[in-house]
Amino acid sequence: MYLKPPAGASFAHRFDAPIWASLAMREMEADIACAVRCELNVLITGEKGVGKTSVAERIHRQSRRASVPLVIARAPGGVEAPDRFERALLEAFPDGAVLLENPELLSPEMQSRLERFVERVEIRGSSRQAHAQIGQVRVITATSSDLFGLVRGRRFGESLFYRLNSIHLVIPPLRDRAEDIPALLQQFLSASAAAAPVPFLSAGARQELEAYRWPGNLLELRAVAETLASLDRPRVETDDLPPGIRR
Repeated sequence: MYLKPPAGASFAHRFDAPIWASLAMREMEADIACAVRCELNVLITGEKGVGKTSVAERIHRQSRRASVPLVIARAPGGVEAPDRFERALLEAFPDGAVLLENPELLSPEMQSRLERFVERVEIRGSSRQAHAQIGQVRVITATSSDLFGLVRGRRFGESLFYRLNSIHLVIPPLRDRAEDIPALLQQFLSASAAAAPVPFLSAGARQELEAYRWPGNLLELRAVAETLASLDRPRVETDDLPPGIRR
């Protein structure tokens, strides 16, 4: 299964140039900049909801391939899946980019097909002259799974793993960068409130938000922002927060 997302489809497109309070995210910005400049394959890992797809889309939009769609290939199932999956990969040929989601769900046969595709692209684009004439498909992989652990357990191909993992970006969960939460929430509130004034966070509400563990990460934070924006109040107090967040 694959699709070409329309321009502006991702909610996180509003966060192209974030100013992070946390050191972890400031360091990751340098890694993202490196991934934008180079033409290597990228592996993006992190818990569900941390924004892996958004980072992948951002890398593509800021790269030299931005004029072509980012083809999304999700690991499918069923007996017809290998052919469908390969057709999705070929959508990006010869000089586009593929976002490969959850490759750990691929069967051994589909892993082999993917590896042959990536290997063929690498061979065709191995020299500078060939790259200039033919191009090279870039593969950006996003997963919440420990692919290296799956390699050790022989449930994911080792050679395929290393072909996908030229640059590895690890997006930290919100609980490990609590100082980023207020600014992120304000941006989500701005998007949710549209033309309405953005509510201000009280000190107590801010403390509660930073102390919460955020198991759903950015997806959960966005849902909270939508709820708070619907209250249509100028100031967010502790009692306005969802019960599960208040201590």
